[in-house]
Amino acid sequence: MELKVWVEGLQKIVSGVTESTTCQDIVFALAHATGKTGRYTLIERFRNNERLLTPQDHPIKELLKLGEYANEVHFILQRSLQSATPPSSHPTGGSPSQNITQSQSQSSPSYANYKDYHNPTRKQSLFPNDLDSSSSQHSSLNSHVSMRSSSTSREEKSGSRPSSYHQDGKMAMSNNTTPTSTSQHSIPSPTSAPLLNGTTSPRKSDGGGGCLLSPPPYREPPPPTQSPARVSPPTSLTTIRVKPKKIFMKDLNGGTSTSQAHQYKELVRLINLQRDKLSSQQMELTRYDAEIMFWEGKTREQQHQMEYIAEESLKIEAVGRHTEQAIKNLGSVEEEHEIVRQQEKTLESEITLLRSKLANCETELLQCKNKIRLLMEEVQFEQRLLAKETEERHHMEKSLMREVERLQGEVDQARADTESAAQSGDKLAKEVAALEGLIVEKKKQLEKLIGDMKDANLHSLTIAPSEELKLLVDGAHKLGSTRRMIGSPRQLENAVPTSKNPHGVWV
Repeated sequence: MELKVWVEGLQKIVSGVTESTTCQDIVFALAHATGKTGRYTLIERFRNNERLLTPQDHPIKELLKLGEYANEVHFILQRSLQSATPPSSHPTGGSPSQNITQSQSQSSPSYANYKDYHNPTRKQSLFPNDLDSSSSQHSSLNSHVSMRSSSTSREEKSGSRPSSYHQDGKMAMSNNTTPTSTSQHSIPSPTSAPLLNGTTSPRKSDGGGGCLLSPPPYREPPPPTQSPARVSPPTSLTTIRVKPKKIFMKDLNGGTSTSQAHQYKELVRLINLQRDKLSSQQMELTRYDAEIMFWEGKTREQQHQMEYIAEESLKIEAVGRHTEQAIKNLGSVEEEHEIVRQQEKTLESEITLLRSKLANCETELLQCKNKIRLLMEEVQFEQRLLAKETEERHHMEKSLMREVERLQGEVDQARADTESAAQSGDKLAKEVAALEGLIVEKKKQLEKLIGDMKDANLHSLTIAPSEELKLLVDGAHKLGSTRRMIGSPRQLENAVPTSKNPHGVWV
């Protein structure tokens, strides 16, 4: 969860905040993130009300208590002022009114308690976490308060030393009235001590002039508010201081002698001593108030713890008496308990036996289920085979029928073809016989023609002249030629038939 905190006019977001996160954790986280050191206070502002949170408060729980109004709550991290003003910042030549104002602001119990409240040692003493650490916290508180008282007394001494302005013989009456005013401011009031819950109520100063007013409600980052140490001095005190100064100046103008100057120095010394005593007494009163509040808180816590322990002891005694009575009443039940225990053992043995039988039955049942499953698978396989065989048989029958029909058609076709072939064979036989007769006639005609050709050739050879025949014969018998040419080349077109070439020679 995220928590928004205003730091010096800027809004910072702290992440990882839970209900158990305290204000001290948030202040540490912001100081680590900004890299600053000092004393810081976490303030809760709701509308017109402001409240200081203690280190052990839980901001998330405070927001949950407000419910729907949690959005109107603003957390402000304000830097606390230092315990005292350094002596170097206020020189010895300052006015007596400034010294008186510083002594009043330093010796006021409300401001001292305000500083003690923001002190970590003071926080531990006001909010102890353990009873065993009470002595160590008390010792640290005493040492811290004593150190602060000594430092404050030293600062007041250094700030209240007589200056050159005092040595001139001025402000005698104002110094006479100063112890009265400081003594009035040094009386601790019951409301000056810091509250345990961290809440403070704005109140007016003793002079009635400068009061701490809370700024109007707004959602922007708040401006730095004035601290109790920076409140302007009341006008009534200034008037009281100025009037005796004028009277004393008139007295000094009347007669200035060495005796009066010596008396004035003694008077200033006595006033300073009284002021130192008053400041030391004021610091002691503050320390005693802190110790009283611490021990009162411790005693209250111890009383609450003793009451709680007494109540718890009474409860434990009552429970013990009730337990003893119950033990007495249950004394006779031990035998029954033993009997019941024996019966329980027998029942447990029977239960284990029945469980073993049940396990055997379950195993047998599983085996039977497996067998049934296998048989069902076999039956389904056989059914699939039968269905497949019947389907194949139907397909074979259909194919055989188609084949028979086809063969029947082929037989019919072959029968028709044979009949047509027989008819065509008869026709062909008749045609063959006719053709054979024609062939015989043609052969006869051919033989006749061949005989005519032979006769024509012989006749042509006998009619040819002798010279030409001789030339033909001589030409045919050349050297290197073994072939004999029959007849003249001119008569080659009329080929002479021989035994090898009965039809003549074709060229």
